[in-house]
This record gives sequence, structure tokens and C-alpha cells, in this order.
Amino acid sequence: FRVFHDRLTDEPDREWFRKLMEEKLANLFQSSWKQVFSGSENLCMFADFMRQGYDPAPYEEVSNEASLKSFVEEKLEEYNYEPGFVGMNLVLFRDALGHLCRISRVIKLPRGHCLLVGVGGSGRQSL
Repeated sequence: FRVFHDRLTDEPDREWFRKLMEEKLANLFQSSWKQVFSGSENLCMFADFMRQGYDPAPYEEVSNEASLKSFVEEKLEEYNYEPGFVGMNLVLFRDALGHLCRISRVIKLPRGHCLLVGVGGSGRQSL
């Protein structure tokens, strides 16, 4: 699911995929998107870096976006205090957090890579 959806490039395709998933959930599992993903209208985020002390860390849904944001801000603050590194001041809005979760998933795959495209100053290099 994540792998396919993340490759869609425009909103009409993503909307088509969401409707298709809703239809399949209703027809095959007598369920809905809201029931499966805790009432979230938007696509949820998945991460394996939220829980510390597991090897391998569980790849699971991020149920609380605020806890994800505070975790990433804490790690960013740790990075900024490391000697020898230039500090980064990032604004972690919802899209940036979603991109961060996807980038993390992709680069952990064998031979994983991704190309970040965007205008200058959008945070491509920082993420």
C-alpha cells in the first residue's frame, strides 16, 4: 500500500487510489478507512524509528502526529548540538513529517534510493 501510494505524483491519482481502497475495504472486508485507521481521513504515516530499544524496530502506524513531531524535533535538537555540524532550523509541518517517514523507509531498503524534487529553499537537502 505505502509503496504504491508513495509513487503517485498528483492529487487526482492519489484520490483515485483512496477511493479504490475504500471500495475494496467495504466490499472485501466490510470495513471502512476510518475504522481501520482510527478515524483518520488523511493517509496515515508509518515509521520504524519511533520506538527505541527494538532490533529490528517495528514498522508501525504513527497514531499521534504530535508525538512524531516532538520526537523529530528532539532528534533535530540533538543533531544541532553535535560539534562539527552546522545547525539546521527546520519547520516540521505535516508534509515534511510525511516526507521524512517515506525517506526513512526508502533508504533502509536494500539498494534504496530516492530523488527529492522541489524548488530551492524547500528543504530537499536538509531532509
